[in-house]
Amino acid sequence: MPNYTFSALKGNYSELWGDMEIDAHKQSLIDARADVIIAHKAQYEDLQNKTCVPWYVIGLIHYRESNNNFNTHLHNGDPLSARTVHEPIGYPRTGSPPFTFEYSAIDAIKKQGYDKVKDWSIERIAYTFESMNGFGYRLHHVNSPYLWAASNQYSKGKYIKDGVYDSATVDK
Repeated sequence: MPNYTFSALKGNYSELWGDMEIDAHKQSLIDARADVIIAHKAQYEDLQNKTCVPWYVIGLIHYRESNNNFNTHLHNGDPLSARTVHEPIGYPRTGSPPFTFEYSAIDAIKKQGYDKVKDWSIERIAYTFESMNGFGYRLHHVNSPYLWAASNQYSKGKYIKDGVYDSATVDK
């Protein structure tokens, strides 16, 4: 069984981050997405105050899970009108739908244990993102596009739905 603990992967994240270069052709897309996250900074800061997770980490997870759609679960982008139906299935476990984004986001953060994290170094942020999306890419010897898309650390290979990996698909 592979060791996917933070201490086991910290050096890998540090090395990848140190050698990372952003794809210049995607810089405007990255800037536009950053602008959307920053536009919602107050909402993410409200969650930061309730969970101790940095607002920009929440904003980036929200982008990767649902394109910053506040009508979806932070867990996975499913609609807030019901419990999640994709991985992780059945969240939030408590409360009744429809859920608010805040309620569901706090649930997702606590489910992952991110509210207990004290070290928010770049390595920890990378570990947080990869653990949120899953370590399955490592089984295919691909750097997770959840972290590394639009950089020299990723070229292709993507889970196109839960449990279905396509080696030819490129994460945009």
